[in-house]
Amino acid sequence: MFFLRSTDWVAQAQSGAPITTVYDGVGSTLAASLNIVQPRGKVVFFGMAAGDPAPVDPVAMLSSSKSLLTGDLWDYLSDHSARLKRSQRLFSYFQAGKINLTPAQKFDLSAGRAAYKRLLSEHTGKIILTVGNKSSDVVRTAD
Repeated sequence: MFFLRSTDWVAQAQSGAPITTVYDGVGSTLAASLNIVQPRGKVVFFGMAAGDPAPVDPVAMLSSSKSLLTGDLWDYLSDHSARLKRSQRLFSYFQAGKINLTPAQKFDLSAGRAAYKRLLSEHTGKIILTVGNKSSDVVRTAD
């Protein structure tokens, strides 16, 4: 896994073992994802968190036998029983300890700069800005 905010993830990916599958939920990185996946590899495109991707040339993909897979969540969870089945499976992973959530980090609004710096670091998880929260778990340093 490569963290996109602080490393040259394309160079890092190309220096290691061949990449057979890339999961791209960023959108604007789709062209790079297609470039780094090996011939006969797959790119699973599932979101546009950073904006729309550039158009993809299917002929270029054909020449290297690469596949682009997409899907919308609601095509897979099209009715109540499908949603119930998937949610029960997900919740069972939490109960079994197979999925652990990173606790949210809370910053007072006055510490917005520190929150932003943390967001740009290799932070994973949620950052919450609060106003007037007196709780001891809120970062108050305004750096």
